[in-house]
Amino acid sequence: MGCNGTARIVLLLAGIDRKCELQRLCDEADDPALKLKIATEIRLAEGQAARLLKDLQPKLPNATGASQQSRRALRASNVRWGNVS
Repeated sequence: MGCNGTARIVLLLAGIDRKCELQRLCDEADDPALKLKIATEIRLAEGQAARLLKDLQPKLPNATGASQQSRRALRASNVRWGNVS
């Protein structure tokens, strides 16, 4: 069951908020073991945010090469500037 775009944005923002809170906790922590656990959670939150952001970015169609009009315009330009005999 997929989420729509708005729900993904909400999840992304919540993940960013969580990462910021974890970063604050990590900065305040004195125990190295606790810092390590918090740093692990930060990396997980960053990974989740990256995946959600990737899902939100629009998919662009693959380029199939220049259109016939583009090829003609390129040829005309090359002829105009003496690049083609």
